[in-house]
Amino acid sequence: MINVLEQPIVFCDVETTGSRHQGARVTEVAFVRYEQGREVDRFSTLVNPKQNIPSMITRITGIDNTMVRDAPTFGQIAERISDITRDSIFCAHNVNFDFGFISSQLASAGYDYQANKLCTVLLSRRLYSMHKGHSLGKIIERFEFSFSDRHRALDDTLALVQFAKQVERDFSHDLIRSAIFDGQKGMRESIPVHTRSVEQTIIF
Repeated sequence: MINVLEQPIVFCDVETTGSRHQGARVTEVAFVRYEQGREVDRFSTLVNPKQNIPSMITRITGIDNTMVRDAPTFGQIAERISDITRDSIFCAHNVNFDFGFISSQLASAGYDYQANKLCTVLLSRRLYSMHKGHSLGKIIERFEFSFSDRHRALDDTLALVQFAKQVERDFSHDLIRSAIFDGQKGMRESIPVHTRSVEQTIIF
């Protein structure tokens, strides 16, 4: 996808205090931005959620209340996030989860954020339908991607970058574009990716 889509793409992962962005808050974010096939920006930080991190979440992510005590609040990094994601495709694994948290907390900080979205779960299901299991863990295992801290935002984001590069090794650009456009069936408008407005969504 990195060299296929004309629009800049930002790979993202967030860690949170819970599963619903209406009540939970972000505890860690990571963004890696690509333009014209190369990485141009990267941002990653713990975030003070201003609420308790449940022990169940700590067991999964390794992030506890002590670690985020002196971290910036989301409001303090909102401008940086707005800058790195500007005019780009927002790419994440189960994209609506990550996008929901980022967009809602940016809104709370006074930023109106909308973007094209690209879901690597659905992309994996479409292009690697011969495999069972399309969680990020399964993808990392399948392709033997390198990582050090699973369920930490930056490592999971870099796994998405590795997956995007794997897709480009395994499939032609035309086939990747076909997967993108096929995934747009059922949408109200069928417009090439590079001409879509930021209010529209790419889901495949």
